[in-house]
Amino acid sequence: MSRLSSSLDGTAGSLVSWLTGRLNRIIAAAIACFILAAAFGACRSGVERTHQSLERAVYPPAPQNPHVVALGNLRGGAPPTNSQVQWSLFLFGESPDSPLAFVRPISVALDRDGLWVCDSAMGAVVHWREGEDDLAIADLSPRPLRPVATALAPNGDLFVADAKAGAVSRFDAQGKLVRTYRLPPKDFRPAGLVVRSGEIWVSNVLGHRLEVFDAATAEHRRSIGRRGGGAGEFGAPLGMAAAPDGNIFVVDMLNARVQVLDATGKHVRNVGGPGDVVGRFGRPKDVAVGPDGTIFVTDAATQRVHAFNADGQALLAFGEPSNGSGSLSVPGGLCIAQRSPIKNPTLPDGFEPDYYVLVAEQLLRPGIRVYAWKATPPTTAEAPSPAVSALALASGTINPHWSASRCNECHVVEAGAVGVLRGATDQICLSCHDGKKALAEAHPIARLASTAHTSPPKDWPLVEGRLGCLTCHDIERHCTPAPRRPAINAAMLRVHDPEDPMRLCVQCHKASDAWRISPHKNLDAAGQVIASSCSFCHVQTPATSPDGRRTGDAMLHAEGSSLCMTCHARHWDVSPLGHVDRIASDLTRRIMAARQTAQALPLADGRVTCYSCHNPHEPGLFPPDSPLGAVSTAPTDAHAALRIASADLCLHCHSK
Repeated sequence: MSRLSSSLDGTAGSLVSWLTGRLNRIIAAAIACFILAAAFGACRSGVERTHQSLERAVYPPAPQNPHVVALGNLRGGAPPTNSQVQWSLFLFGESPDSPLAFVRPISVALDRDGLWVCDSAMGAVVHWREGEDDLAIADLSPRPLRPVATALAPNGDLFVADAKAGAVSRFDAQGKLVRTYRLPPKDFRPAGLVVRSGEIWVSNVLGHRLEVFDAATAEHRRSIGRRGGGAGEFGAPLGMAAAPDGNIFVVDMLNARVQVLDATGKHVRNVGGPGDVVGRFGRPKDVAVGPDGTIFVTDAATQRVHAFNADGQALLAFGEPSNGSGSLSVPGGLCIAQRSPIKNPTLPDGFEPDYYVLVAEQLLRPGIRVYAWKATPPTTAEAPSPAVSALALASGTINPHWSASRCNECHVVEAGAVGVLRGATDQICLSCHDGKKALAEAHPIARLASTAHTSPPKDWPLVEGRLGCLTCHDIERHCTPAPRRPAINAAMLRVHDPEDPMRLCVQCHKASDAWRISPHKNLDAAGQVIASSCSFCHVQTPATSPDGRRTGDAMLHAEGSSLCMTCHARHWDVSPLGHVDRIASDLTRRIMAARQTAQALPLADGRVTCYSCHNPHEPGLFPPDSPLGAVSTAPTDAHAALRIASADLCLHCHSK
């Protein structure tokens, strides 16, 4: 594949083409020679190629060995240069037309000699052919109304899933309609498709199931799955992919997972799950499987691509919601390519890509992001645990638990001998597990271990009768000459059963009792405060004024979002940059002061936090018209406990 446009061709080629449509060939040739000379001078002075980034981002970051390199963003032909615009205005009194560029690409698929991209804003299938400079809208008849996915038949026919028409159309090489695959419109809205063994598998987002059609006759053969959260059940299935072993991978968006099915449609296993750490999703969109079995999943919530090995174990995540060369803004579809669409990319020394991952980026910089992938999996010392947050991975933290050379992170090492700990065990653990370098601890420590409702096993270590990090985590498992991160139970829990996650909990809690205490359930049946619920977040129950206004220190265990993230996963944010942990600007502070919402929408050390928008207290604990008791009464907001109705919430911090 070639780059979308070269500097010289971008400067003069499009203008020459434009000229020939208005002048005869002799005059056009004369003017073209004149313009080429001027354009050559402009090129030599340096024309910026705005359609792709020349910077480089690598994942994981140094000093670890890179396994992903961001190569750039294919966005379309280069816009007219100043020279082109000036000459066009001088000759014809109007600016030249800009080449076609992506507006909101939502899916990308390989052609034998290029790429097929569905652009939802243009309502078109866009084709980029290898060896050509610019994009072109595919000449399909009839033109799809809202194309969302494409796939190729073995004979080269193009399948297009049309969400608005509620059908899948098959076009021949000339763009003529060959066959249509459909069901009653009230039951069928295609979202993704896979061609395999004479069948077309289509994800039906409206029916929460898969539909299988005969590729030759368009006969509907069967449906797979139903709405639900169990094995083989779906909640808005989207992107699909076929693996080399014949299994079918399906993005199950509302259940925040990818389901793996065999050739008959039988459930095999799940990949990923809900959350915001590496290998966990908030809003998965599409899936692709590399020739080595590596599984790639785009997540529009974390703004990343998550990579798993063939067994479904998380390897790493790449891309991030920022403005860097590897950043992503609402990633959608993706596919695997054996050749790079960007020619002669700059790669780290010794980095030899095995193939390339192409990702449709929908917002801010709409285009196709290109990443080089090195198929060799990370070594055990480099492999991030599934419990490591995506933020930690991006910051360059190396997990010391699985590196034999990093014992000094926790121990005093003298003359090569590992000695005593550098301090109190829990303090050492929290130096990383505070939500900054690693995932925050999900169970509060320093609570009394033995109570009327809890009794830990006698051989589990405590800290003066209270819970400590080592009460549940047996970290001695990693103290070997060659530590290896286990594929299962990487958190080193003392009791772990992947089929029964609560087995660990009932080692201390009495299963027969109502032992699950919610920090957001603060009142008992008699209307009395449940003190134990307060202790989840507060060191001690703070005093509150009768009018429900904040006074004094809240005495929280941790400030800001790190407290909330010990139990909750970060949810999807309408802003690609996110709201949580961002510093409130001066303009925001002035707006909040003018609208007197500083008490109603609290900040944490000047930063927006989870409880800036969500009220963690149960209704009735404080007067409903007070800052501490304020909560939206709109039925649509009940599940989120918003402090202010969602329809008005944004305007309390932002100007219109």
